Amino acid sequence: MENSKGYSTGKYGGSIRQSGGAFGAREHLNEEIYFRKQDEIKFEQMREKIKTQKQKEEKNESDQAKH
Repeated sequence: MENSKGYSTGKYGGSIRQSGGAFGAREHLNEEIYFRKQDEIKFEQMREKIKTQKQKEEKNESDQAKH
């Protein structure tokens, strides 16, 4: 099972991190990097969708002004 940040909360979730030490710290950093990249991908997709939507609205407005 995952929570909203994507971290596993199941029986074995986070076992490497819970063990502590260098492996735990490294796993934590890897998780942070992964989720930041995923967030950036989602934001870029949202930006592109908004850009496309604005272009469609501008085209519709210019078409309406012609009529």
